[in-house]
Amino acid sequence: MSAVPGTTAYYDIVFIDLFNCLKPQMLRKKENDDDTLFATKHVAREFFQHENLRRFYRCVSSTGVDDDGSLDIGEDEFVRRVLERELQPFVATLVFFGAPKKALKAFVANVVAKPADIGTKLPLKQDRLNEIFFEDPTTIQNFSHNQHRFCTLTLFQDSDQMVLEDNDTARLPYMEERPIGEGGFGTVWEIKIPYGHFAVRTGGEASFLDGPKIVARKEFVRSKANAKKDFEEELDRYKEILSSAIKCDNVLLIYGAIESSSGSTFSLLMPKAEYNLYQYMDHYGCDHTKSIENMARHMSYAAGMARGVAHLHNGIEIPGRQKLECFHMDLKPANVLVFHEHDKIIWKISDFGLSRTKTFPGGSRSTARSLAPSPTTNRAGEGTYLAPESESDRGMTEKSDVWSLGCIISVLCVWLQKGRNGVKEYTKSRTESNNGDSSRFFSHKRFSRVKPNPQIAQWHKKLISGEGDKDIRDSLEYILKYLEDKVLLIDGTSRVRAGKIKERLENTATKGLKRVVQPTYDERSVDYVNNRSASVVGSYSGASSVRGWRISVPVPVPTLQGCQFSPDGDILSYYTTSNQILLYSASGRFPEESGGLLPVSAPIHLHPTHIVDIGVTKNYMVIAENARDFQFTLVSFIDAVSNSPRFDHRTFIRMDTVPSIHLIAISPLGRWIACIVKGEPTGSLPGRLYLAKREDITGPARDQSGQLNESVWRHKDLPEWTNNDANSVTSLRFSTESSIWFAGISPREHRNHVITRLPLARGDTRPLRGFESVFFKEPISCFAPCYNSNRCIIVVKGHTVVTHDFGRLSSPGIKNHVNERFQIYQIVTSKYDPRILALARPNTTYGELCLVELSVEERYSKVGVSVISRFKVQYMDHSLSKVQLRWLEPEPNAVTQNPISQDNRALIAVLAQPHRNAVFEVDMGR
Repeated sequence: MSAVPGTTAYYDIVFIDLFNCLKPQMLRKKENDDDTLFATKHVAREFFQHENLRRFYRCVSSTGVDDDGSLDIGEDEFVRRVLERELQPFVATLVFFGAPKKALKAFVANVVAKPADIGTKLPLKQDRLNEIFFEDPTTIQNFSHNQHRFCTLTLFQDSDQMVLEDNDTARLPYMEERPIGEGGFGTVWEIKIPYGHFAVRTGGEASFLDGPKIVARKEFVRSKANAKKDFEEELDRYKEILSSAIKCDNVLLIYGAIESSSGSTFSLLMPKAEYNLYQYMDHYGCDHTKSIENMARHMSYAAGMARGVAHLHNGIEIPGRQKLECFHMDLKPANVLVFHEHDKIIWKISDFGLSRTKTFPGGSRSTARSLAPSPTTNRAGEGTYLAPESESDRGMTEKSDVWSLGCIISVLCVWLQKGRNGVKEYTKSRTESNNGDSSRFFSHKRFSRVKPNPQIAQWHKKLISGEGDKDIRDSLEYILKYLEDKVLLIDGTSRVRAGKIKERLENTATKGLKRVVQPTYDERSVDYVNNRSASVVGSYSGASSVRGWRISVPVPVPTLQGCQFSPDGDILSYYTTSNQILLYSASGRFPEESGGLLPVSAPIHLHPTHIVDIGVTKNYMVIAENARDFQFTLVSFIDAVSNSPRFDHRTFIRMDTVPSIHLIAISPLGRWIACIVKGEPTGSLPGRLYLAKREDITGPARDQSGQLNESVWRHKDLPEWTNNDANSVTSLRFSTESSIWFAGISPREHRNHVITRLPLARGDTRPLRGFESVFFKEPISCFAPCYNSNRCIIVVKGHTVVTHDFGRLSSPGIKNHVNERFQIYQIVTSKYDPRILALARPNTTYGELCLVELSVEERYSKVGVSVISRFKVQYMDHSLSKVQLRWLEPEPNAVTQNPISQDNRALIAVLAQPHRNAVFEVDMGR
C-alpha cells in the first residue's frame, strides 16, 4: 500500500514503517521484554540519515483536519540541522513512542528551528520538556520515559566512580544480565556490554573493543546504610591497590564503580571470570586424570595465587613512597577467580570487602603487626578457612591470610587426587573431628588447647601413601609436609610468609615438569607420525596421515565449553561460555589446506541463558538451557549438507511444572529426545529421565500458552545408585534409536562409578523398561557400546579396558590392561568388526595425542596398542574428558562384504587454546 506525501495516510503509514524498521536494530536487556529495549549510540545516527529524515519531515508536514502542514523550516534545512547538531536520538525517541503530530511540529519549531545553543542533548530535564512540548503532560511523560533508550551511556575501563541520577540508571548499557553468584553483600551479575559502550583509555584517547564485552557487576543490596558502607570500603581497597606503582596479575582489579545519587544502588564492575576456584573444582570434579603434568600445572596456578597474597602483604607502594599492607581476611576458594588470559590459566585474588590496610611512611615495615578484629571482621567471612586467631582476642595479621592460603592448597591437593567427592569427604571428616561443629582446619574443644584438625595430617598421609606414581608421590610429600610444618601452625608468628609458599609451589611445579618431555617438532607439522614398537605397542599396518585446522570464532574470542559431532561426522558443533553455538560442516572433506581455518556459519547466541548441554545429529540439534524449569531449544538444520548449516527453524520447549535440565541427548536419526532432569531441592520431586518423540514435541501437543503438554513425555525415576540426584549422572547418549546410555558416580558411601543402559521398546505405548547397570570402584574414563550387540567397552582409570555384556544376568567383565605409557580419553567401536579406535595421551609427553587401534585378546592380560598417528594439540586444561572422536569407516557391500568406498578416516575435535589447531582428520587408508 502506498500513500501520497503530505497526506494524513502518508503520516500513518510511513511513521509506523519508521518504527518497524528502527525497533529490530535495538537490543533488549531482558529477553522478550520490549520495555527493556535500548539502542547503542550508533543506531539512531546511522538510521536517521538523509532519506529517513526526509520521510520524517514529510510526516510532520502532512496535512489533515485543522492542520495545513506548514512548518517554520524547509525540508533541506531540517535535514542539514538535524545532522549537524546530531539530533537523531531526539527524532528516534519521538518515533519510538509514536509521538502525535502536534508533538512532532513542536520539536521542529522549538528545537530544530531554534539556535543551536539551546539544550537539545538527551536526557532532557522536566522544565526543558515543558518548554518544547507546551506542557503537554502525555507527550512529556512518554518522552521522559523513553528518551533513555537513545542516550545509552559509555563505560570506561578505569577505577573512576560514576554517580548517576536515579532515572539515569536505565541508560546503563547492560544487556543479557543474569545472576552468577550471591554473598552477604548482595548479588554478582554477568552482563554483556554492546560494542561501542565499553572503552579503554590510553594516553588520554579512548579506544573500543572489537566486539561486545562480558563483565561482572557486583551489586551491594543489603540494608541501605550497610550497602553504602560495604561498597565504599571495598571501593577504597581497590583504589589503594590500583594506585600502586607495582601491579600483580594475580590480584583482581576493577573497571569502575557506579552509584545512584540517592544511594539506592551501588555496583562495582570487574572482569568476568570463568569460575571461582570452588566452582572450578566442582565443575571438573569428575576428571580424575592423575598425571605429574596435571599436578605441576596446578601447583603453578597455586603459586600465582600465593604471589597475589604476597603482593597484598608486601608489594603495594602508593604515592608518596609509602608502603601499604593489605590483609585480605577472607581468603577461600570462592574468592579465588579463574581466568583464561593469553592462552593460559591464571588465578586471581578477589573480594576485598573484609580486608584491612595499613600504611608505613618511607617504606618502613614491622613484622607480624596485628589488626584487632572489628565487629564486622567475620560478617561475611567463611569460617572454614579462617585462622585460629579469628576466635581469640589476638589480632589478625598477615599470617592469618597465610593460614587460609595453606587450607586452600591442602584442599587443592585432595581434589587433584580424589576429585570433587574426595573434597566432600575431606570436609566431612574435619567436621566429624570437630564434633559436627564446623569443618575448620583447627580444633578448639572445651578445656583443651587449640590445635590443627587431626584430619589434615591423616588425609595428607593417605594422599601420599596411596599414590603409585613416584613423581606425583614425591611432589605431594614436598608440598603437604611443608604445609604441616611451616604453614598450618596455631602460633601465627611461626608461620612462613606467603612469598615462601609461592617459592615452594613454584619448586613443586618445576620438579614435576622435569618429567614432562616437550615435543620438538613444528606445531604445523601435523603429518608427523611416530610408530614405536614394544611388547604391546605395535605399528599400524596401513598408511596414515593427519591434517589439522583451527576453528574460526567470533571476536572477542570466547572460551570453548564443549563440542560434539553428529553421529555421521557431518556436523561439528562447539558451544562457548558466552552462550554461543558455532557450527562447522565436514560434508565430503574438510578444506585441503592443513593448518587453515574451518569456515563457521553465523553463530547462534542464546541470551540470556547459559548452555548446559547439547545434542547433535545431521538434521537436528537440541540445546539445554540453564533455567529454573525445564527448557531447551530444538533446531532443525536447513541446508545441513552444505558448508553452511543454518539455524532457520527453532522451537523453544518449556514445561514450567518440571525442574531444570541437567543433560540432554538426541538419538542418531533424530527420532527421540532424552533429558536428565534435576529434582527439587526439597526432595518433593526426584531426579528423572524424560523421553519424548521429536515429532510430538513440535506438533499439536503444544497447548495455547506455548507450553508443552507433559503427557507427551514418558519419564522414569533415576536408578537407585544416583540417590535420585541428577548431578550424579555425568554423561548421557544414545547408541542407537533403541538404547540410551549414561555414566555417573554414585553419591553413596562407596562412591561407585557406574555405566547404565536403558533399552527402549519399539512401541510408543509401553512403559520404559528397567535400568541395567555395571559398577566399578575406579573412575571410568570413557565407554563405547558395541554396535548390534549387548556388549560395551569400558576404559577404567585410563588404562584398563573392560568388556561387559549387558545381555547376561551376571557378566563378570573381561579386564585387560593397556601399557601404562598411555592414558585413554575416548574410544569408538567399529560398526562392522571387533576393532576399536582410541584417542590416547602419552604419559611422558605434554601437548601430544595419539590415535591408536586397540586389540583386545581375552587370553592375554594386556591390550595390544597400535599407534596410527601422533599429533600436537594445545588443549585447554581439564578438557581431554570432552574430546570427540568419530570413525568414518568404509561401509561393506551387504552381499560381497567388499567396501563400497575406500573412505577410512577418523575425525577428532578438542577444546583447544585460541588460534590453535582444534579439529583433526586422520586418513587411515584402506
